[in-house]
Amino acid sequence: MIERDVSAPDGRVLHVYDSGYATPEGTVYWQHGAGMCGLPPAPLVDRADELGLRVLGHDRPGYGGSSARPGRSVADGASDLVTVLDQLGVESATTIGLSAGAMHALGAVARHPSRFTAAAVLGGPAPFGAAGLDWFAGMAEPNRAEFEAALLGRDALAAHLASDAAVDLSMFAPEDLQAMHGPYWDWQLDAAGTASPEGSIEDELACLADWGFSLNDIAVPVLVLHGAGDTFVPAGHAAWVAEAIPAAVLRLEHGGHISTIPRVEDALVWLRAQGDSGRVRVR
Repeated sequence: MIERDVSAPDGRVLHVYDSGYATPEGTVYWQHGAGMCGLPPAPLVDRADELGLRVLGHDRPGYGGSSARPGRSVADGASDLVTVLDQLGVESATTIGLSAGAMHALGAVARHPSRFTAAAVLGGPAPFGAAGLDWFAGMAEPNRAEFEAALLGRDALAAHLASDAAVDLSMFAPEDLQAMHGPYWDWQLDAAGTASPEGSIEDELACLADWGFSLNDIAVPVLVLHGAGDTFVPAGHAAWVAEAIPAAVLRLEHGGHISTIPRVEDALVWLRAQGDSGRVRVR
């Protein structure tokens, strides 16, 4: 991957990843999960190359090489995506969001549908307080405790993250425990190794706050992929999101939050089939 820094209009730095392929089939913008940097998985980049797709990504504020932006909303993240497209000369793209990156992918297509023409989301949450959804139902206790700390505010969440050093394996679905090997798992370990608490704090607070847009207003195609046994973000979230978006397709897969990550390659194929997007702007 080519790595570079670009400047946001307010002077913040955004650290960008670029596969460097100015290919005929378009551009896919990768949006990473919480607790990891924005480096796209190598198998995803390889599959994109086979499909004629360029892959972009960046560290969200507070992660890796990107400046923090305390108090940012999910909608605020969409403006950073547009900044990257503008500075790299890309007219439009599709986007894939993983876990916390899913809500940011939805923000991109909601706020900038002319720049982001389709989205695929994997393992993403529904807005907190979504009508008719028991937001915590089916969520493993360690994950629920973290969100409950976030509901008490930034300081409580920071203290919770600082005190929660040991990994509690009870938070993982059985399929996730079996998937802790191979190239996608190795990528997760690498991406998590460069993350900082600040990015996770900003993501979790943004998740629980008003996202700054309505899912009902999304008019472009959206693929909602989710593990039926997900214990981080229960599958009820995916069903709610798919129902709220007029042009959404829901696919529940066997597995949990970790074990379904390789399905991002299926998302690439689906996005490519959505038509002409991500062309390089002629200057």
